[in-house]
Amino acid sequence: MTSELERPPLQADERTALIGWLDLQRQILRWKCEGLSDEDAHRPVIPTSPVMTMAGLISHMRWTEHMWLEVLFLGGDEK
Repeated sequence: MTSELERPPLQADERTALIGWLDLQRQILRWKCEGLSDEDAHRPVIPTSPVMTMAGLISHMRWTEHMWLEVLFLGGDEK
C-alpha cells in the first residue's frame, strides 16, 4: 500500500466517525487484496474453514454495509 492507513478522529460527530471507520475498513480490505490472483482470492485462508476466502470476506462486507446503511438506516430496498 502506497499510503499509510489513517484512523478517523476519536472525537467526531456520528456521521464523520461512521464514515471514517468504514473508509478505514475498506482501505484495509483493499490493501489485503492487492496483487491477489482470482485463484488466490478464492483460496481458503483457514484450511479448516473452506468458505473463509478473501473473495468471501469482500462479499460479506458488501452485503453487511448494504443491509445496515442502505436498508436499515436509509430505508432502501433490500435487493
